[in-house]
Amino acid sequence: MKTLQITITLLLSFGILSAQGEKTITENEDAPSIKELVDKFASRDKSVPVKNVTFWTYFNNDPTIQAELLSEFKSRYLDILTEAFKSSGNKHNPKVLPLRSKFAECLLKTPTLAKLNEAFVAHGYFVKHVEFEKFGIDKKKKATPFHAFIWLILEPIKNEEAQQAVDGNPH
Repeated sequence: MKTLQITITLLLSFGILSAQGEKTITENEDAPSIKELVDKFASRDKSVPVKNVTFWTYFNNDPTIQAELLSEFKSRYLDILTEAFKSSGNKHNPKVLPLRSKFAECLLKTPTLAKLNEAFVAHGYFVKHVEFEKFGIDKKKKATPFHAFIWLILEPIKNEEAQQAVDGNPH
């Protein structure tokens, strides 16, 4: 699985364009950071619209965003979270499925995503929604128990959307 993640990241980091002529901004596999992601976004070719930003390397390895997500789950869906953590945690487990359905909602409410969204807004985009695959829980990893392949789906800002994005309501 790690090989697949690295392969996909490398392919995307060479700037593969989609059929719509849109670009994916990717993270650096070796040193994921929010600053690096924002810097890469700011230095992109502005003539090519950005469709999404890969976010899985940072998410899967950063204890801060994982703690923020855990806090969101606890405050919004404690019962679902408790049941999921009692289970094996794999992506197909019936106890994980309800938590998975709340993942994007909770991730968008984290302070880290709010900061990222502010940076994107400064460059004319906002996080419209989150897409992800292979969401699961690894209870052995106390600092980073959640794992998923994540894309932040961006959209260019229109005037009224700009204020909503700044206010933390990216829909």
